Amino acid sequence: MAMAKRYVENWDKVRQEYIGLFLWGNLDSGKTYMAAAIANAVLEQEKKVLMTDFARISNLSKFDADEYVKSLDSYSLLVIDDLGAEQDSEFALQNIGNVINRRWISGKPLIVTTNIDLANIKNVKEQELMFARISDRILDMCRPIHVETVVLMSKAEGK
Repeated sequence: MAMAKRYVENWDKVRQEYIGLFLWGNLDSGKTYMAAAIANAVLEQEKKVLMTDFARISNLSKFDADEYVKSLDSYSLLVIDDLGAEQDSEFALQNIGNVINRRWISGKPLIVTTNIDLANIKNVKEQELMFARISDRILDMCRPIHVETVVLMSKAEGK
C-alpha cells in the first residue's frame, strides 16, 4: 500500500511519464482493493478515472467496440481488473488488444490487475500470439508489482 500511496502522491510525474502499474498476485491478495484505492485517490484530485474489468471489455459488441475504445481517451487513469478472466475468443482478445493499444497511443497511465503469475505472462506460448501481443504491450506500459496479501483491519478491531 505504501507503493500505491507514492503513486498517487507523485501523480503529476506519473501522468507526464505515463507510468502504469501491473498488479499481480494470488486470488484475494488485495490487488483490486489497491487499484481501487489508487483510482479513488486520483478521483479526489479531480481527475477523470475509469475502473472496469477485462470481462466487460471482452463482451463488447462489434457495434459498440469502436466507440467504447475511443471514449477511454477522456480518462486520465484507466484501471482494468482481472486480466485472464475474459472470454477466450478471437473477437474478445481483439477488443482487449484495441483498448490496450489505444491506451498506449494516448500516452495515459493504465493499471492492470491479474491472478496470472508474472513469469507466465512473460512466457506466453506462440499459439497464444494475440494474448502475447497484449501482455507485451501491458508490460511495456506498466511496472510489475507483486501484491502479497493485504491485511485489512476494521476500526472495530481497534488497529
